[in-house]
Amino acid sequence: MFILSDSPPEKDVQWSEQGMLASFKFIQKFWLINKRIKEKIDKCTDEEKQEGDLDLIKFTNQFINKINNNLEKFNYNVIIANMHETYNFLNKILNKQFNKKVLSENFKKILTIMSPVIPHIINECFEVNKFSILQKWPEVEKKYLEEEKVLIVVQIGGKKKGIIEAKKDTDGVEVSEDECLFMFNKIVDSNQTNKSSMAFDIQYKRKTEIDFISGVVSSLGKKHGIKTPLNDLMYKMIKVKEGMYS
Repeated sequence: MFILSDSPPEKDVQWSEQGMLASFKFIQKFWLINKRIKEKIDKCTDEEKQEGDLDLIKFTNQFINKINNNLEKFNYNVIIANMHETYNFLNKILNKQFNKKVLSENFKKILTIMSPVIPHIINECFEVNKFSILQKWPEVEKKYLEEEKVLIVVQIGGKKKGIIEAKKDTDGVEVSEDECLFMFNKIVDSNQTNKSSMAFDIQYKRKTEIDFISGVVSSLGKKHGIKTPLNDLMYKMIKVKEGMYS
């Protein structure tokens, strides 16, 4: 596991005790979560649907798809990252309720996908959970690969300042007043000592990027019938300033 996680196949392995220790700790953590999942399976019922079922099914199919793609591309170090991601997901979701069959079958698929990388510990997991070790490579159910929501990262100066969640393929994003105010205050607090690139452009009498920022906002506002008076005013002021030295 350490050799695969260290670097892509085309590069030399950089041996380190820290890397070995990290791999050892992962094996220990995964064994502990396996025990937790077994206890969860034993307590689960066969009722039709539970709150955690869909999230687990979606994640399992996405995990299988990621591993398949990374195997084809020989991205073995990324596969290890996918395994760490899977551990974190399982650790987070175990506080929810599951249908017994859904939890059992999806965990079985996860173990099967991980078995080529850490076969010995996975074999122990199969035995503890009384799963057959003769498992077929699981197939991806493509209907579970589609995400209903997407995350939009708000960046300023290349640094992440916040995340907005929105429905996929939506025409625009609706954000509440409280969310806008929270995001605004967060951005102001983290950038109060900074000076924008546009301010430097004006200071050194260079052409600004206002056409590609406020100009685009104004155009989209007109297209969708949304008034943007403050943005329009800012755009005109910058253009006037540019005209003084251009």
